[in-house]
Amino acid sequence: MGVVVSAATRRRGWTWFFGICLALAAVVAALNWADDVRHRPPPPPEPRHCVEHSGGGNECPGG
Repeated sequence: MGVVVSAATRRRGWTWFFGICLALAAVVAALNWADDVRHRPPPPPEPRHCVEHSGGGNECPGG
């Protein structure tokens, strides 16, 4: 908002100041987002289910 107001009133110094602050805030937000994505826990494993076969037991395959 400060960038818009200072640019509309043609105050170059304040426009630069608020523009630089906005750019720094965007960089910090992007770094924070990248850190959250990088440290996201892995998805839970697929649930295993057993299938009963004819002539056999109901043991889970591979287990």
